[in-house]
Amino acid sequence: MKPRILIVHTFYQQKGGEDKAFDRTIEVLESLGFGVETLKFDNYDMDPLSNFDRFRVTVWNAQAAARVEAVCRSANIAAVHFHNTFPLASPAVYAGARRAGAKVLQWIHNYRLLCPNGAFFRDGHVCESCLNKTFGWPGIVHACYRGSRAATTAVATMQFVHRVRGTYRNDVDRYLVYTDFVRDKLAEGGIPAERIRVVPNLAHPDPGAGPGGGGYGLFVGRLAFDKGILLLLEALKLTAFRPFKIVGGGPYADQVRAFAASHDGIEFIENASDESVREAMGAAEFLVLPSLWYEGGGPLTAVEALARGTPMVVPRLGNLPYYAPEGTIGVHFKPADPASLAAAMESMMADMEKRGRMRHNARMRYVSTFTLEAQKQVLQDIMGELL
Repeated sequence: MKPRILIVHTFYQQKGGEDKAFDRTIEVLESLGFGVETLKFDNYDMDPLSNFDRFRVTVWNAQAAARVEAVCRSANIAAVHFHNTFPLASPAVYAGARRAGAKVLQWIHNYRLLCPNGAFFRDGHVCESCLNKTFGWPGIVHACYRGSRAATTAVATMQFVHRVRGTYRNDVDRYLVYTDFVRDKLAEGGIPAERIRVVPNLAHPDPGAGPGGGGYGLFVGRLAFDKGILLLLEALKLTAFRPFKIVGGGPYADQVRAFAASHDGIEFIENASDESVREAMGAAEFLVLPSLWYEGGGPLTAVEALARGTPMVVPRLGNLPYYAPEGTIGVHFKPADPASLAAAMESMMADMEKRGRMRHNARMRYVSTFTLEAQKQVLQDIMGELL
């Protein structure tokens, strides 16, 4: 009988990709034959706390650590997979697992260990001012977390305490990241490189290769500044390439709606079903991912594009070139440069034969790296190392 595994996650007040990753980890580990227990925290529980207590639990939540320890002991847990611990659970939960004799694995979905806002992104551009600082005072100066110096101070203090205590060096046996870029960035920030493992993201179930031939370019995602939606609109003004579909919702929905209404060949699709998104992606000539930040490591849209065999136009920035290597699956452009993005889209459309090769390469990259079976094999190897 295989060892029992505990999976711990602190849910944000707004649901996101980390919640899906939590569910996928359960599925993958159960499919490998492990007995799986779960423990959930919810950040809504922060609402009734005083400012002092919010600060306290963000830095060190002894009660959360005790809960983890108790579950580990009662269920005979051999290893704990942590997804999000911020802010309610706090890094104290690692100590709870270790007191019970369990191995500790931390999935990395953002850069919270190294950056107060978790994104290395400030004032519309990439920022690494806190990367190698024991105490992230630049983040406090710029109020990087939620626009609040007080809230940012709590995050920076949490990071400082656990760097000085050695939590990140000593209490985590393996950090699980989605790309080489995130692995290298964590190592640059002081996380022991020998403890970091790349576990490729996955699209499951497999949606199958798409037919292409739709004749249009596509954006799918949240209509937010950091996702580059305004950059994309500027680029579309500079190219005659049409048609182009924008699928999503978010803070800039009104601007996108107005842009589509005033520009021929631009279609804005809100509230699209998952199935209609898959169909649009499978028929698109290419997908544009114009992000202005590094991305947290595993933008699921990129993995889904690979599964559908859809080439991508991406910036030379962060994680995105990992998913769409230049010339084989993607065309790259200069980050935050609308003219470069416009030229990249035109380059993609100029050669139908090249796009055909890219479609094949994208699908083959998905099959070899981003399937459920591929992730299962990597996790099996990692658990074998530890247990």
